[in-house]
Amino acid sequence: MLVDDIYQTIRELEPTLSVSSFCTDYLDTSRSYLHNKKTTDREVSTDVLLTLYGNLKQSAKTFHLLLDDNSTSQHWVAHFERRASVFEDLASSVLSDLTSRTLH
Repeated sequence: MLVDDIYQTIRELEPTLSVSSFCTDYLDTSRSYLHNKKTTDREVSTDVLLTLYGNLKQSAKTFHLLLDDNSTSQHWVAHFERRASVFEDLASSVLSDLTSRTLH
């Protein structure tokens, strides 16, 4: 499932991220949303994917803004570039999934 892969990727960046926090922070749903979807063998709704897309784009934008900040230490530049790139890539994968859903 795409959302599981996205969770795992973000968890590599943020090792303390729990599934519950991912649901509330990135999907804007209840803490048990993904558990319920897995239990009932149902896909994540299109509305939730749109929310996830927006949150991923916002995260990428935040890291881009940090990169553009003149007071950003060189020490943090590679860190912010990596995160901006990861969040952009994840948002693109969500957009691809949304597009394929609308075409079928």
